[in-house]
Amino acid sequence: MQDSDLIRKIKALLALGQSPNQAEAFSAITKARKLMADHNIAEVQLQSFADANDIQDNRLDLRIRGPWQRRLAGIIAQNFRCRIFFHKINQGVNVCFYGHKTDGEIASETFKFTLEALKAEATSYTRLNGVSGKPDFIHGFLKGLQTAFEDQNNAWSASNETALVVISKVPQEVQEAYQKRSRNFNGTINNSMNNLRGESEAHASGYTSGYSHGSGLGKALN
Repeated sequence: MQDSDLIRKIKALLALGQSPNQAEAFSAITKARKLMADHNIAEVQLQSFADANDIQDNRLDLRIRGPWQRRLAGIIAQNFRCRIFFHKINQGVNVCFYGHKTDGEIASETFKFTLEALKAEATSYTRLNGVSGKPDFIHGFLKGLQTAFEDQNNAWSASNETALVVISKVPQEVQEAYQKRSRNFNGTINNSMNNLRGESEAHASGYTSGYSHGSGLGKALN
């Protein structure tokens, strides 16, 4: 599959995930990740490795605010073979996914999709339960999302020993390029979520939602 065809398929899949049908929305991100995994596994098996020269910045023209949004970007980058950095702008930052061109484009599309999904889920929760539990809901969502990705990695590696290395690790050439790219970076950004209230019900509800969003293992893998 050509890279451009892969991107079109994943964009169409994520567009489908915006459907009111919750099952479709929850399985879209997993199917996108599975497409990406199969694509990169095929490259490894055919020894058709991506050119190190196509490593690039994929900067989103999207202002993000708050540590939870930056944490979400980190989770997506980690699980879509990219590194991230941020450009500080007025009242927020732009996020940049740094990696191979196709990986960066997929990570960017997935981040935008998941960001909107999380906002919608948190809004639905607060309408029913009040705003006080929103930070814990979001924190739980992020934990659930990361756990779902880890479970996917384990399931895929059980059926294909190449899968875990291919999909769950940032390629070495990207790591090395990032080290050079980041030498002159200035400043740090605090991603600590200091407004948690310890509301276990909100956290558990968010965790379930995040895991469901990132999971859908049965439909994606069968």
